Amino acid sequence: MYFGLLLITLSAFLYLVHFYLFRDLAYIELYGLGDVAFLPIEVLLVVLVVDWVISRQEQRSQLTKLNMVIGVYFSEVGTPL
Repeated sequence: MYFGLLLITLSAFLYLVHFYLFRDLAYIELYGLGDVAFLPIEVLLVVLVVDWVISRQEQRSQLTKLNMVIGVYFSEVGTPL
């Protein structure tokens, strides 16, 4: 929650700096609206990438655990059998 508020505050501050430097409110409105319109697509892309990374890490973890179980089985039961 605090991180989101920090990002919004930082964004507003940067827009204010841009306005004081260039005095071009039309530019800020045009590209600010474009940024807001593109925001859902950016969120979707980030969520998909993060989900893919977490999924891959979970698969590796499960495979490592499965290999440990198989290794213990064959070291304890498989050799005498």
